[in-house]
Amino acid sequence: MIEILVFIVFGAMTGLIAGLLGIGGGVIAVPVFYFTLGAFDFPQGDLMHVAVATSLASTVITAFGASWSHHQKKAVRFDALKPIALGLFFGCAIGVILTYCMENDVLRFIFGSAVLPLSLYFFFPKLPSPNFNTKPNWTLTLCSIFVGGIATMLGVGGGIFFVPILLGYHLPMNQAIATSSSSTLFSAFFATCLFLLLESKQPDLPHTFGYIYIPGFLILGLSSLLLTPLGAKLAQTLPIGLIKRIFAVALAITGITMLIGGS
Repeated sequence: MIEILVFIVFGAMTGLIAGLLGIGGGVIAVPVFYFTLGAFDFPQGDLMHVAVATSLASTVITAFGASWSHHQKKAVRFDALKPIALGLFFGCAIGVILTYCMENDVLRFIFGSAVLPLSLYFFFPKLPSPNFNTKPNWTLTLCSIFVGGIATMLGVGGGIFFVPILLGYHLPMNQAIATSSSSTLFSAFFATCLFLLLESKQPDLPHTFGYIYIPGFLILGLSSLLLTPLGAKLAQTLPIGLIKRIFAVALAITGITMLIGGS
């Protein structure tokens, strides 16, 4: 029962953040799965692999809700989304292979180390954005290969990287957030499908299909879906700068906790 409540509460939080900031919520879901399953005596050697794969699977649900909400507002830029989707397909494949080959503690260290600089980006929202081009073009495909690989290893959809990248192609903030949500959907979907293809090669873990922990995937994913439309709506009215700073502090705490979590 406690496990279910944890997944419901953090699922709702994940959905709200996804709608507000255009990210998939994996930076929340991965540590939630890691520490919750660890507390219930899940096999320690597979914790990060399960947390990453389950986070990506639940992100498919979260990102779908956020993407649909933004699409209804006609904010998604399909001229940017098409080259992004192509690059993500190859990037996610690379990320899944690397994740499959890495040990649990290595993945945990990579996650914690990556989250800390990301927290600085959210805490200082007025940092200058890169200037790639005056409009989206094929170079987005190259960016997406890199993002897809890194995001898959971290168990996040990639939206956390795509907002600043899209701003570098001169998209307005609302369109960058909306297109980032759709990019997150593609990234999480590709990576989840690839993890499922490896199903027959995974150890026999409780309540899992491959590395995807089915109860966590369903509960967290569906509870997040309920609040993504609210987050997308609030993104048009709330002070996003303040929300980003609060989120940044939470990210920093999460990163430090993950770095020392296995010590």
